[in-house]
Amino acid sequence: MHWEEWAWCVRNAVSSTDAPQVIPRLAPSLFMEELKKNWIEEQLRLKQQCVLEDSHEILEKLNSGTLLVGGLDISYSKNVPSLAFVGVSVVRISDPVSETQCETLAVDCNRITVEVPYVPNFLAFREVPAYVAAVRAFETHHAALAPDVFMVDSNGTLHPLRFGAACHLGVLLERPTFGVAKNLPLLQPLPNHFPPDADGPTQKRLLLQALLTSASSNPVFVSPGHLITLQTAVEIALRCSIHRIPEPTRKADLRTREELAKFVDAEQVDNGLQT
Repeated sequence: MHWEEWAWCVRNAVSSTDAPQVIPRLAPSLFMEELKKNWIEEQLRLKQQCVLEDSHEILEKLNSGTLLVGGLDISYSKNVPSLAFVGVSVVRISDPVSETQCETLAVDCNRITVEVPYVPNFLAFREVPAYVAAVRAFETHHAALAPDVFMVDSNGTLHPLRFGAACHLGVLLERPTFGVAKNLPLLQPLPNHFPPDADGPTQKRLLLQALLTSASSNPVFVSPGHLITLQTAVEIALRCSIHRIPEPTRKADLRTREELAKFVDAEQVDNGLQT
């Protein structure tokens, strides 16, 4: 555990009144294990609200060429651990017979301070609060461009608990979400008392689809988050794709990298955490 993670654990795992008595007796690893336990319990609680079915509105707008897709991405600084930028884009999907696949309507970006360390399987607790704040701020100033569905640079059901960051965000926003990841993550096992197959043998479902969106031989990995099926998520991703990365998250990624480059060398940008 890095010093920054230790400091964060101390701030968040104990109260100021308990800290003098607790800190001398607990190792940093125990703080993190307790946090993981609490995070898993929160994931399981929120997962009960997750719905992997399409809304009628999404299907109707997708077919009519009026669907607004929000893209969400975060770029981190390697030089300054607490520095990051969160991006929000809005892309309108065209009518299926239109020659233009999609149109970018807006891109917004904000600097954020990152306090939560990256922990495999728990990316939601690092990124989702920033996404929620960014979405609310964007829609306050651009109410007419409120997205019908959000594409997130992370995973949805591709997760040991079938509840990744895209699912987490969707439940908190009460909006349709899905994940489009650049890389296939190596899923880290959870403790024995939290089995990976939390849905049970009768609830098997396809978790993701590897998708070639352009001439690139490298696929992206689509997984549903909330209020959407995998089939519809894949269709939206394809309809939004001009390059390998679908336009909503691509536009958000480009803007966050541009803003981050003003603070650190572009070569130090690290945007590869997707579990």
